[in-house]
Amino acid sequence: MIHFHRDEDEELLVEAAARFAAERLAPDERTHEKLGYPQSLRTEYAELGFTELDEVSVQVCIRVWMALAEADPTAPLALIAQPQHGDGSLGMRAGGGARVPIPDLSESQRRVFAASLILGAARHAYAYARNYASERIVFGRPIAHHQGIAFQLVDCAVAIEAAECLLIQAAGEGSPVAIANAYLLAVEAGDMVTDRAVQFLGGHGYLFDHPVEKRMRDVRALALLWGGTTAAREVVSDGLLDLPPAIEVPA
Repeated sequence: MIHFHRDEDEELLVEAAARFAAERLAPDERTHEKLGYPQSLRTEYAELGFTELDEVSVQVCIRVWMALAEADPTAPLALIAQPQHGDGSLGMRAGGGARVPIPDLSESQRRVFAASLILGAARHAYAYARNYASERIVFGRPIAHHQGIAFQLVDCAVAIEAAECLLIQAAGEGSPVAIANAYLLAVEAGDMVTDRAVQFLGGHGYLFDHPVEKRMRDVRALALLWGGTTAAREVVSDGLLDLPPAIEVPA
């Protein structure tokens, strides 16, 4: 039976992640994207316990990763890696070309990790677009009051919540097929939400003045990790079809 209760220590960890994200990551996200992360931030990240989450439930891990990713989706990846010189890792320039070894995580656990970051990025993009649509006045009222925008915002909110619920459930069960399925839904939700967030802002959505263009890039880069959707679909199809191994024909 999956339970969603967090004990006091776990609650404090989630709160610490949200506070660290708001105070230390979000204000300097663009600077980190250009210059990478300073060693002092890496040290603080480790001291807060975000590099070692073995003792907490997977549900709490998901909440922590999502909270960090809302402020900067690159951070949970780059702050556990050794920085290297060169081009950005997977297009995420704040990673500084870092290699991200996660030897203690299984294939399924890595999918949970990636899906959590994707949903955190999507959640932030949705919140930003929602606020923008509530303040942008067209034809005498905020564009969020027009059904064409309002209904799409609803679709974004539903997609994020559905993907998050499925991810938590699948991670609790531990089934590789269920986790791969949840990962695929998270990628689909992330792609849809961040693309719409950019569209809601019109031409401004592609400017560095707003974070939604980066969130769209973040989601697409994160979806390439560890085999991406192709590897996940292979796991799901094998589980659904239960086919015997293909016969190899000699050349």
